[in-house]
Amino acid sequence: MTGEQNPGRRRARPLTRRERTAKRRASEQPMWLPQPWRFIWSWLVRPIVVLVLKILNAAASVWP
Repeated sequence: MTGEQNPGRRRARPLTRRERTAKRRASEQPMWLPQPWRFIWSWLVRPIVVLVLKILNAAASVWP
């Protein structure tokens, strides 16, 4: 079996910057949740958690 192993397949074109950014953003999403819950986590739960932690941090720094 000489020659190219898979003659129909050429080298894949490199990703554009937009595709790389999209892939990186997708990889940053928490993958342990199914799709609707991931949306709820990223838009509702996480901002509330961050806000509560900021309030607790401010209260702790003011506390004598």
